[in-house]
Amino acid sequence: MKFRHHSWELAFRSPFGALPIGNAVTLRVYATEIEKLKLRTFFDNQEVTHPMIKSRDINYWEITLDMPTIPGIFWYDFSFESRGRAYAYGTQHDHLGGEGRIYETKPPSFQITVYDPQRQSPAWYTQGIMYQIFPDRFHRGADFDLNNFHRDAILHPNWSDTPHYFREKDGGIKYWDFLAAPWKGSPKNWTICKA
Repeated sequence: MKFRHHSWELAFRSPFGALPIGNAVTLRVYATEIEKLKLRTFFDNQEVTHPMIKSRDINYWEITLDMPTIPGIFWYDFSFESRGRAYAYGTQHDHLGGEGRIYETKPPSFQITVYDPQRQSPAWYTQGIMYQIFPDRFHRGADFDLNNFHRDAILHPNWSDTPHYFREKDGGIKYWDFLAAPWKGSPKNWTICKA
């Protein structure tokens, strides 16, 4: 049995990223030796199950859905059977999306942000300054381990390194940037991101 969905790749989710209200999205999976494939969605306290259909591409299944007509977070995951056993497929335990994994229990769901394109930002916001803090780079917990980084991570050993942003040809994220050096003068388990 094989099963794959990657929420950052256009081959599996198109269009990518946040979507305007009412916009359509196509979700696809690659799977072999499965049956009874369903997409489970959750929005505004309502759970709906949708049967998926076979795609023109071999071993792909897909479904096209319209996003809700109000803004919010649209959650989704998959359920299927293989060799008489029930499985589910959702995002990894880090809840960041991307490549998912198979579960034998209810999985953490992928998400799509649904927004209202008519909503205007306040005037002050366009000239404001925003700070973004990355807790994994600012305060590391006792369970910090370099082996737990994403397999496509670029680890910078020096704070003077310039952060990078790499994309695949299809728009997916190619590498993840992390400044992994300890911050001078701080406790050993603290780091700070200069990005």
